[in-house]
Amino acid sequence: MNIATRPPSRERARMRKVAALLAVLGLGCASASSAAASSIEPSRPAGSRLWSLDGRTAVVTGGSKGLGRAIVEELVAQGCTVLTCARDVAPLADLVGESGSGSGCCIAIEADVSTAAGREALVSEAERRFGARGLGLLVNNVGTNLRKPSTEYTDAEYEMLHATNQVRVSQP
Repeated sequence: MNIATRPPSRERARMRKVAALLAVLGLGCASASSAAASSIEPSRPAGSRLWSLDGRTAVVTGGSKGLGRAIVEELVAQGCTVLTCARDVAPLADLVGESGSGSGCCIAIEADVSTAAGREALVSEAERRFGARGLGLLVNNVGTNLRKPSTEYTDAEYEMLHATNQVRVSQP
């Protein structure tokens, strides 16, 4: 591929991240490794699908920005019905509903999975939406940190970190 046809560096970086995630999930190329994923360049016509998740279901926590949003976009583009949550769903407005190029769609709810109420809301919505079909994929993409030594955390700070980073999404 010559330099004139290469996608912008931001798009290449996004493609590397998604390819690495797919390799970890076992959904990408069988030979994908971190070295291979970092050198991936598009070799198919724009808009074509390398693989498909038609009819599959997914929950992606923290899907409103960054890597979480990239994952939601890719799953929807590949035909997956994605339920995502965020503390602020406004950035997801353009993704909600049917995708323009396939059978996938995005459902967004406002939920803070660091709280029991937020986790319960997400699980309830997943059960309501996916019911008998069940859940096919779970991408737990939430996390937080405090920029100080852990020996200086208050009990409340430790509980907040634990609830956000370590408590299972399915635990109400």
